[in-house]
Amino acid sequence: MPYKISSEKRAYNKLYHNNRNNNTRIDILTHYGNGILACVACGENQLPCLSIDHIKGKGTQHRHQTGIPKGGVNFYRWLQKQGYPEGYQTLCMNCQYIKRDLAKEYGNIPKEDN
Repeated sequence: MPYKISSEKRAYNKLYHNNRNNNTRIDILTHYGNGILACVACGENQLPCLSIDHIKGKGTQHRHQTGIPKGGVNFYRWLQKQGYPEGYQTLCMNCQYIKRDLAKEYGNIPKEDN
């Protein structure tokens, strides 16, 4: 017989994990934002807009090498467990896409000049 969890317990668990994930995200983004929860390039400070950027690029390849299945909170927890390694910065998604376009970094497929 499957284990049943009450709806109250389920709601509590969801809230607990959402808060934990949000706190982890804020911690990482603040650390890599030089102590400020903001994009290091333009100063954008809305949490939904911010993400971690691999300064030297090749983030997808790095996640595959380390065995991290996806980005997001899994990657943020990995950064914490590694002791906040160097080579990362907080960027907003606009600055991240601009950087990616200027570097012609599109996953594993280089963009050809038109």
